[in-house]
Amino acid sequence: EGFLSAGNKQMLAIVSGGTAGILCFIGLSLLLHRRVFDPRIRLTSHRTDIAILVILWVQLLLGLLTLPVSLKHSDGSVMLILADWAQRIVTFRASGAEGLLNLDWQYKIHLV
Repeated sequence: EGFLSAGNKQMLAIVSGGTAGILCFIGLSLLLHRRVFDPRIRLTSHRTDIAILVILWVQLLLGLLTLPVSLKHSDGSVMLILADWAQRIVTFRASGAEGLLNLDWQYKIHLV
């Protein structure tokens, strides 16, 4: 199985990804708030800048919503399903989405 088991890899991903995600969420929230509510910054911001920041903010929030669900099944099984899906996408193999059918909605919406 290698250096880390699937469950340990998942726990490492939860801790490191959760920490990075929370820090990014805080920073992006501050940046977005400044772009929207500071009149001086608002004048130099384009609508597309703000739209991209909102999309990133929502994506970060959706990613953070997967953390509690991941903690419920710490055996690494879902991580392996998602890894298989990602490999199928990158290598242009069909039927990658079939493995995602039984996943929780948080994962599915985060992938969109």
